[in-house]
Amino acid sequence: MAKLIRIIFFFPISLVFGIVLVIRHYLYDSGVFKTKRFQIPVICIGNLEIGGSGKTPMLDFLLQKLLKSNNIVCLSRGYGRNSTGFRWLNDCSGPEEAGDEPWLIYSRHGEKVKVAVDADRVSGVERILKEFPETTLILLDDAMQHRAIEPSFRILLTPFQKPFFQNFLFPSGSLRDVKNAAEKADMLVFSKAKLANDASLSEAKNAAVLAGWTEKPVYVSTVVYGDPKNKDGVLLENGAKVICISGLASNQAFFEHCETQWSVLEKISLSDHHNYPEDFFQTRRIPAGALCLCTEKDFYKLLSVASEPDKVFYLPIEIRVHPEQKFLAAIEKHINS
Repeated sequence: MAKLIRIIFFFPISLVFGIVLVIRHYLYDSGVFKTKRFQIPVICIGNLEIGGSGKTPMLDFLLQKLLKSNNIVCLSRGYGRNSTGFRWLNDCSGPEEAGDEPWLIYSRHGEKVKVAVDADRVSGVERILKEFPETTLILLDDAMQHRAIEPSFRILLTPFQKPFFQNFLFPSGSLRDVKNAAEKADMLVFSKAKLANDASLSEAKNAAVLAGWTEKPVYVSTVVYGDPKNKDGVLLENGAKVICISGLASNQAFFEHCETQWSVLEKISLSDHHNYPEDFFQTRRIPAGALCLCTEKDFYKLLSVASEPDKVFYLPIEIRVHPEQKFLAAIEKHINS
C-alpha cells in the first residue's frame, strides 16, 4: 500500500521529469544536441536505476577477462569526489579526490589498467587518446545517460528482483531515465540474481518477454562474496564479533550475508557514496579494538579516518555471468569487428 501511495502522490512530479527526459532524448536523436563517436571500441556499462545495479562489479569482471588482450582505459565520472576536471587516478591521493568506485577499481588492478575520471566523457576520451594513443578499448562506467558521447556498445544492467520495466520514474520509483532508453542497449544483464544459471536466465527472459523487451540478448549475473581481509591481508575469522558498516545504494544484501558468517553486533547503514568525517568512529561510539566489517567501496574511505586501521576489514565481491562464454564472445566480437 505504501508503494502505491508513493506512486500516486509523486506521479505529477514523475510526469514532468519524464517529459523533460523525452525532450532531451529527442534533441540528441534529432541532431540538435551533438554526439561524438570514436574510432576505437568504447563500451558503456550503465543502468536506468538510481544506483544499485552492480556497474562497478561488472566493470571489474570485464577487466579481469579482457585485460590480457587489450590496452584498456577505464573512464568514470568520479561521483562524490572533491576534485574537478580530468584526473588520472595514479595522480590522486585517495577516494576523496578520485571517487570511491574508480578508486576501488584502481586499488584492485593498480598499474595493470589505467583509470581516469572526468565528468565530461567526450573530453575525457579525447585526452586519453591523446596521451595514450596505444589504447585499444575504453570502458565507460555509468554513462548510459551521458548522450554527448556515442558508445560503440552498451551493456545495460537491471536488478533481477526489480527490473526497469517493473519500475517507475523518480520520485514515484527509482528510475532516472525513461524505459525506452533501454532500446539503445546492445545487451541486457539481469544483475544480483540469487544464482546465475539456466533457471534464472529463463526466468529473466520470460519476464522480459512479458514486458515486451524481446529483441535484446539477455544474461544474468550473481554476486559472489570473498573472504574479508584488512589492509595487511589478514583474514577475518569466521564467527568473529563485528560491527558492519555499509554505504551502498542498497545495504540489505551486505548485512544479510554478514549475519550468515559472523556475529553482527551492530549494523550501520549509510547512504550511497557516504563521506566519512574524521570523527566518524567517535560519533558512532565504536569501541576501541572493535572489529569493523565494511564493503570494499567504503573500506578505503574508512581507512583514512580509522584510529586502528588494522581493525577494519572489507568484504570483496565478484560477479558470475551466465552464460559467460556467450556473453564474452559477444563483447569480443564487437571489439574485434
